[in-house]
Amino acid sequence: GRVFGPSDDVRGCPATAVLSHAFWQRELGGDAGAVGRQITLSGHVFDIVGVAERGFTGLETGTAPSVFVPLCTGKVMDPSGGFLDHRSWWFLTILGRMRPDLPLAQVNARLALHSPGWFERTTPPNWSAENVKDYLGRRFVAHESVDALSGVRTTYASALLVLMGIVGLVLLVACANVANLMLARASVRRRELAVRVALGASRGRLVQQLFVEGLLLSLAGAAIGIALAYQGSHLLVRMMSSRDPVSLDLSIDARVLLFTIGVAVATAVLFGLAPAWRAARTDPQSSMQGHGGRGVIEGHSRFGIGKVLVSAQVALSLVLVTGASLLVGSFRALEQVEAGFTPDQVLVVQANLRESREAALTVQARVLERLRSLPGVRSAASSFTTPLGRSSWNDLVVIDGLAAARPEDREIYLNEVSSDYFATLGMRLVAGRDIGPQDRIGTPAVAVINRSAALRYFKHASPVGRIFRLERGRGTSPPIEVIGVVADAKYRNLRDPAPPSAFFALAQDSSFDGGPAFVIKATGRATGLQDAVTAVFAEVQPRATLRFKALEEQVADTIVRERLLATLSGFFGILAVLLAAIGLYGTMAYHVARRRGEIGIRLALGAAPRRVLGGVLGEVGVVLVIGTVLGLAGVLVAAPLVQQFLFGLTPRDPQAIAASAAILAAAAAIAGYLPARRAARLDP
Repeated sequence: GRVFGPSDDVRGCPATAVLSHAFWQRELGGDAGAVGRQITLSGHVFDIVGVAERGFTGLETGTAPSVFVPLCTGKVMDPSGGFLDHRSWWFLTILGRMRPDLPLAQVNARLALHSPGWFERTTPPNWSAENVKDYLGRRFVAHESVDALSGVRTTYASALLVLMGIVGLVLLVACANVANLMLARASVRRRELAVRVALGASRGRLVQQLFVEGLLLSLAGAAIGIALAYQGSHLLVRMMSSRDPVSLDLSIDARVLLFTIGVAVATAVLFGLAPAWRAARTDPQSSMQGHGGRGVIEGHSRFGIGKVLVSAQVALSLVLVTGASLLVGSFRALEQVEAGFTPDQVLVVQANLRESREAALTVQARVLERLRSLPGVRSAASSFTTPLGRSSWNDLVVIDGLAAARPEDREIYLNEVSSDYFATLGMRLVAGRDIGPQDRIGTPAVAVINRSAALRYFKHASPVGRIFRLERGRGTSPPIEVIGVVADAKYRNLRDPAPPSAFFALAQDSSFDGGPAFVIKATGRATGLQDAVTAVFAEVQPRATLRFKALEEQVADTIVRERLLATLSGFFGILAVLLAAIGLYGTMAYHVARRRGEIGIRLALGAAPRRVLGGVLGEVGVVLVIGTVLGLAGVLVAAPLVQQFLFGLTPRDPQAIAASAAILAAAAAIAGYLPARRAARLDP
């Protein structure tokens, strides 16, 4: 088929559609005869004119539309709408392909030249002078990249950079471990290397041999890592897909593959050469003579390179564990924050009634009546939006005698609700009355406001019975009477305090557009009502389209990023502690094994086992203290990098740092005690 042309997107256009390649394969089996057939979207028939090429999923990273339709078909989808004619609706993105001979600066210069005329010709009517001035002062600006179109990129870019930093630190901890193992292995192979030198091998030859062994180890680890990462990336995307499905191409990318190989080679170079160079400096005569076990190879007072590496592991691990503690603590604080409503056992049903504005209120009322009569339903209500949902609505309030220096000081968030809304969500009414059946078209406009609005706009006087208006262009709305005050509840997210809010009577809105949200309080599990609710809509309005979600899940969806960071940083923090503990254990075990002769002589001369135990643990303590001091310095430098993700905690929270240090100390004590006990139990 074909893609859209200019004639497909005009006022009064026919309903046409282009399918994505994936949808065409999945739903139509790749049928070449699909072009010319019809598809039904939200109850409306569209003619299929083409199939997009394989791999094209639009320009927004993270989304993959199944069907593309022209903008003009918005009128087909919603005959009572006409969003393209609303001058004060902001939702379009303008895309263009630049001429190759035209620099971006010249494009923006031309846009700046023409912008005043464009904005002047499109000024929304009835706006206040202040808003018109702001509108006319705007300019179009072109960017070379479409990255800004991606909500996924905007939401997760900084979080993924933090995770990349965490992974880098874990890699350093692992590399320090490998370096320690290679040092120990090279010491064990001293006689072998001495024989090679005695037979004429040069130092470069020995370094080359040991480096190649390290490189093979790194590449083998990288190969296993790539296989694990392929599965892990799918898990990562699933963790990001709670609210909206995230679609990303996770096939192995050549640049990612080259980067991984480069990291593996760099690992071998940075952490393999030092052990190899040290091993290559072997003196054949002393190594051959020393083989067989004279006792003292490395004195207990010597702080060798192995202990330096372990101290570095402890320092890096402390940074990681502290970061994980902060992120996990912030996530727990968000989970426990008081939302102002009770999400338990509440089902949210987003409905498009597919009705004209004249009939939508009647259909909504009939659906609500049927829902309330269902078995297993305690109460039900409808509203424009729901707490922590996808949409928000705000305006500027006008109150006689209210003097506000800035427009933001008059901002109020709005919602339209039916009777029983507050009872269904467990929001407590603290003064006045609730919205009821008597509040309908033809009666004076009423609203319930929250405590924040009452305190900001009416100070400490009772707001019940007071009047306010909303700004409407150069004028105001009809008067709205405050009939009640409800306790504060979160509106957009759990982080922000509850904003000043007002709840209007949904039944008084003659412009209701037929897209309400129904909230249903169940006696049992909320999602257990889905079949019964679907049956109600099939009976009252079979053309309606529905989306179901438990309110608990909707609340949890608002902290997906925080959950992702807490989960993965916690995992990598635990991994770092384990690696540091293993590194410390390996170093001390090797250290004890090298000193077997010395320790045996000490025990034979009467040294108490507990003194040997204390001596080894003392060395562990020195390593731990040095690593902790370095780690604390790292924490003070790195902690502010996660500040934007914290809630209820400061980047340098002393409790988080102390808890992290205690975890590391416990791990080090266990790792160091095992070889120390083995040393104390040696048979002289």
